[in-house]
Amino acid sequence: METVIEILLRRKMTFIDKIGLVCAIFVVIFLSIIGMCLSKFIFSFMPLVFFLDCFIIYLIILHRQIEFEYTVVGSEIDVDKIIGKRKRKRLITVKKTDVVFFGNVNDEKYQRCKKESRKVINASSDKFNEENCYMLLSDTKKTLVILDRNEVVLKVMKR
Repeated sequence: METVIEILLRRKMTFIDKIGLVCAIFVVIFLSIIGMCLSKFIFSFMPLVFFLDCFIIYLIILHRQIEFEYTVVGSEIDVDKIIGKRKRKRLITVKKTDVVFFGNVNDEKYQRCKKESRKVINASSDKFNEENCYMLLSDTKKTLVILDRNEVVLKVMKR
């Protein structure tokens, strides 16, 4: 019987993500104020507009909570993306035999692999961490997968 190991990582918000979130909130509030100013029935719709704004801001914040789950089964790694702790999307399933290159993103080969690949999947908690690992797959799309450095993933790839 094969063991199943699950690793859950939360994506860290970058400065650009935070700016985008603040801008989205300001746009929602600004459009609400304009809508109330143009409305003739401002007082009757004000509570509805307020609750609608709060709900939209809640949805924006919820969809910025991104997690990645690595599931290791035997010599296979499944990478899932979880948005807002509700929606789960399988990004890729990697078999050890499909991996052409495996290494650290600081390697010289990484830059070459990045240029060669047509599809890049960044499933790491920090996009700019120099400790991340990468895998170049031998599929037709030449997929490049970037993962957090993890001992379990390293063990599977070294077997």
